[in-house]
Amino acid sequence: MPAVFNSRDLRSANLSQNDSLNILEFYNFHVSVFTTLGIIGLFTNILVIKIVYRNSKLKNTPSFLILHLAIADILSSGQPIVIGFALMYLAPLNWPHQSIMMICRLAFYWWLVGYSLSAAMLTLISIERYRAIIQPIKLRLAGRRLNYIILSLWIACFIISLPITLLADVDPIYYFDCQVEVDLYPTFADIYFTIITVAVYFLPLVIISICYTCIIRKFRRDTKIALQLNRKLTVNQLLKKKIMRMLILVTANFMLSSLPWIVSLVVIAYNDISPNDFYHSENNLLAAAAIIIKVLFSLLPVTNSLIYFLTNPTIHQELKRWFTKRKIVFVRPV
Repeated sequence: MPAVFNSRDLRSANLSQNDSLNILEFYNFHVSVFTTLGIIGLFTNILVIKIVYRNSKLKNTPSFLILHLAIADILSSGQPIVIGFALMYLAPLNWPHQSIMMICRLAFYWWLVGYSLSAAMLTLISIERYRAIIQPIKLRLAGRRLNYIILSLWIACFIISLPITLLADVDPIYYFDCQVEVDLYPTFADIYFTIITVAVYFLPLVIISICYTCIIRKFRRDTKIALQLNRKLTVNQLLKKKIMRMLILVTANFMLSSLPWIVSLVVIAYNDISPNDFYHSENNLLAAAAIIIKVLFSLLPVTNSLIYFLTNPTIHQELKRWFTKRKIVFVRPV
C-alpha cells in the first residue's frame, strides 16, 4: 500500500513479528473501545436534542444553548466511529493510503469543530447566565440577537479548525492509526496548537470562572438575606440555582476532562513526539496514563448527556417517559 514514511516510521519498521502482533491486538482493543464510546455518545446526545426540541418547558435560552452543546458532542462522538470504521474495515481492504488519510483528516476536522463549539457554547452560557442573574435589567441574550451570536461562533469554529487538516495523518506502521503528526509542519504545529489551547481552553476557562464566581456569590448573598429575614428562596431563585448547578457540572466536566489532553497536546507539539510514542512506551505507567487521558476525553459526550439526564428534572422525566415501555429504572435527579 503506498505510504509516506518519515524517520520515525523507518525506525518503527524494524518491529519484530511479536511486536507487530502486540500492536495489532492493541489497536483492535483500542478501536473497539473508542468506537463503542462514540456510539454511546452519539445515541445519548441525540436523545438530549430530541427531548429539548420537543418539550415546551425547555423553550428557554439555557436549554437552547444546551441543544447546541449536544450537537457539538455529536460531532465529537462521530470521530472515533468514522476512524474505527476506516481502521477496521477500509485499511484491511487495501484502500489507497490517500483515501484513508482524507477520511482521517475530515474526521479530525469535524471533531475539532465539535470541541471548539463546546468551549464556545459553555462560554456563551456563562455570559448569558451572568447577564440574566447579575444584570437582569440589561437586554437579555435571546431571539435573533442570540441566533446571530451562535451563527458567528459556528463560523469561527469552522475556520479555526481548518488547519488541523494539514496535521492529521495516518501511520502505516501502526495499522493506519489516525493521529496528529506534528513533524509534518513543526513550526506551524507549535503556533497553531498554542492558538488552539488559548482560544478553546484557557480563554474560555478565565471567562467562565469570572462569570460563575460572580453568580455563586450572588446566590450566597440571596440565601444569607433570606435566612436573616426568615424567608424561603422564591421558586424562580430555586430554579436558577438548579440550572446553574447543572451548567457548572457540565463545565467542570469539560474543563477537567480536557486538561490532561491539553497538557499532552502541548508536550507533543513542542517536543516533536508522536502519540504512539506514549501508547507504546516501554514505561507501562506512561502508556497507561496516555490511554486513560484519551478515555477521559472520549467520555466527554457521554458524561455530558448523563449530567443533563440526572440534574435536569424535566429532561429526566422526559427520558423516563421515553423508556417506560422498556422498564428501565432511573436514578432520581439530584
